[in-house]
Amino acid sequence: MGKTRREKWKEPKKSPAFLVYGDDEEVKAIFERRRKECEQAGEESETLTQSSFIEPAKELIFDKQNDRPVFHLILPMFNTETAELEISAALTMSLGEDDSGDLAEWVKVILALAVIHDVPVYPNPDELASELASYHEEMLAVGFRTKDESGKDLYLRFNKLLGTSVGTLDHLEAIKATELQSPAEIHLIKEAS
Repeated sequence: MGKTRREKWKEPKKSPAFLVYGDDEEVKAIFERRRKECEQAGEESETLTQSSFIEPAKELIFDKQNDRPVFHLILPMFNTETAELEISAALTMSLGEDDSGDLAEWVKVILALAVIHDVPVYPNPDELASELASYHEEMLAVGFRTKDESGKDLYLRFNKLLGTSVGTLDHLEAIKATELQSPAEIHLIKEAS
């Protein structure tokens, strides 16, 4: 049986802090102290991965630039001048021009990370809803490619939909009120009805 929403937040989740103003000497000193503490404790210092950017995001926005999919990350950032938390479209993730063959796989990985971290993904503009839903359906139904520890391709698929098709009655019955329903899934359900 899965965790309840409250159990999910029993322990705090820690993510790298994103700063609006990184020139503040006191803030630099905090990060240097944290790095040294990790080093002394024998811990690896945090490396930035796609997942570490997506996990703290409030939402992702699926968009197109130069006719290629991109994701705008809406992130909380700490403004060191005003001591305020700001939420803004702080970063845009895209795949390099040379990686066109891997574009669909990359989009599916980003969508999978969003599902894993309960981060909704919205289309921008609404006309991209069908394309986003198509990527999302393929990610759920077929799965997505990632790498294992040795660098070999590994295909993963969420158990949530085993034996069901997105947008069917079985899919609707499998929906849990304690899990995020992505805008892309809702679009697929609307198309199926």
